[in-house]
Amino acid sequence: MDEIYRSELLSAQERVRKLEEELRARGGPRKPPPRPLTYILIGAGMSLLAMTALGAIAVCGVHHVIDDDRMLPPPMPATPVAEVPSLHGAQWYTPLLRPDRTPILMDVNADGQKDLVGLAWDPRDDEHALHAVAFDGKTHKMLWHSDGISTQWMSQQTSIRRDGDALIVTDSRNEIRVIDAHTGKVNELTLAPSAKYADAEPPVERSDALRRATPTPKKKGFYPSDAYPVGDTVATLGWLEGGEHSGWLVGWNKKTKAITYEVPLLREGDVRAPRSETVQATDDERIYTTFVSADTKQGRVVARSLKTGEVVWTTDIPGTDEGAQFRALHSEDGQLFLAVDGTLVVLDAAVGREVSRLVGFF
Repeated sequence: MDEIYRSELLSAQERVRKLEEELRARGGPRKPPPRPLTYILIGAGMSLLAMTALGAIAVCGVHHVIDDDRMLPPPMPATPVAEVPSLHGAQWYTPLLRPDRTPILMDVNADGQKDLVGLAWDPRDDEHALHAVAFDGKTHKMLWHSDGISTQWMSQQTSIRRDGDALIVTDSRNEIRVIDAHTGKVNELTLAPSAKYADAEPPVERSDALRRATPTPKKKGFYPSDAYPVGDTVATLGWLEGGEHSGWLVGWNKKTKAITYEVPLLREGDVRAPRSETVQATDDERIYTTFVSADTKQGRVVARSLKTGEVVWTTDIPGTDEGAQFRALHSEDGQLFLAVDGTLVVLDAAVGREVSRLVGFF
């Protein structure tokens, strides 16, 4: 122990002894002598009190700085919730069964213009992730979405189709929901198979007679699969023997049976888009091919005239690199619809210009 502290302790003990002798001389009550531990506890308490006081002063100083508006950064401008994009909300769901039926175009809000109806998947609710959803045909803003439906992801049974003013949604357990297309409310729940809804929207059939009548092209090993009549011209889509990505388009005259053009759908080095077919969409004028371009390594859409086989336009689709899944769905009313992962992309079918992207619906 330091000599100074030892001397102070001895002096304190001597003062205590003298005080005790004075009390005994006066006849006062005898008290037990204080012990060194008592002094330690008293000293600790006083130290704690001093520290608390200093801490209070320090805290008051900090609060003074926070409360001083001149020391704070300017407040961020308020952002309305409706304007914040929900990048991780519900996404477009492309069914495995007849994806070319979606989106369904029908007027659900009685404004005289066809709206977009399809399926959405909400990954935040695994138990009821599937929803029917409708978007305004002009603004592409959501009009309504149905209550969640329990179904398995990418089930072969999950589908949506139209029956008049009703939407028929089938889940992975073959349960059928009849949904009001104008409100999104479920009106009926039944089990499949149901004869009442079995043929609500039969698939589009190609002319088998025209396919069989296709003249033999110069390219050997051609197998026709579909035929698309455009006036006096028939465009027959087929495949070449032994070619994995060898879509081939042959145009011919119905009257003379003369072949007017032969064109490959892909160039050397172009590859099919992941989880998609080489050809997915046609309308009355064009055939649309989606693939990964050998030049840009991006997803690309090429529109060809069914009448002449010539390329009408070509456009690359942003967000389709690094193995993104995308495919053309169908073309209707001058619009071409693409599914790019969980996004529905709408293109102007005449020129290939992107009109809008629908994602994060709710």
